[in-house]
Amino acid sequence: ARAIHRLSPPVFVVPPAIESRVRNMMAACRSVGNSNFRYQILPLQVGDMLQIRSNVYVRPFRTHHSVPSQGYEIVVRKRKLKPELHGLPQEELNAIRLAGREITQEIETVELAYTGDTSLDVFKTNPELLKCKRLLVECTFVEDEPLPEEARGWGHMHLQHILENAEFFENQHVGLIHLSCRYSPSSTIELMTSQLDQTSLRGRYSIIHPYTALGTDLGAKFTPKDWKESDWLSPYNV
Repeated sequence: ARAIHRLSPPVFVVPPAIESRVRNMMAACRSVGNSNFRYQILPLQVGDMLQIRSNVYVRPFRTHHSVPSQGYEIVVRKRKLKPELHGLPQEELNAIRLAGREITQEIETVELAYTGDTSLDVFKTNPELLKCKRLLVECTFVEDEPLPEEARGWGHMHLQHILENAEFFENQHVGLIHLSCRYSPSSTIELMTSQLDQTSLRGRYSIIHPYTALGTDLGAKFTPKDWKESDWLSPYNV
């Protein structure tokens, strides 16, 4: 599809630990499909950053799953006037700058974080996720089975984990993703909404069912009306 629209080949950012496996998988797909599909695989480890725009970066963070995994943050860096200089007239600011003093400082904002598959332990490893503007966090299981601790052992989260820790989410908005396809949209979202609305997350969460990702009317019908795709996909434009 990218070639049809004359776009550059896609770049797949992956944890270094699985780089070779991803290369083998992609090579097998090309072989089976007799395709010359072009792409780039970029290993990016925790601690590194990938610049995607002049002031926008992708930064991986450690997650906890049954295989090597990591989540990703969209980080925006801007320079702003130092707080102690607020209110000074422009003439004085110019004088300070001409004297060789820096009048601005770099401010870093995590506009969006995406956990991918992970257990609740991701918040112990990365407590800053609870403060980023927008958080996409997995919530694979919803009903009584499997139990929350079973889900945790498999490297996933249960709705109960979100409910029990709702007070710690300081994010502007939280999107619950990766719901198991064993759940139907109507009953699942009704169940989740009835419980989430009893917590401090009320009014600032979205439930993104897999059918929504497929673009079907069924999924879209039960997605909260206040969810805007642009709010998640272009955070640096907000």
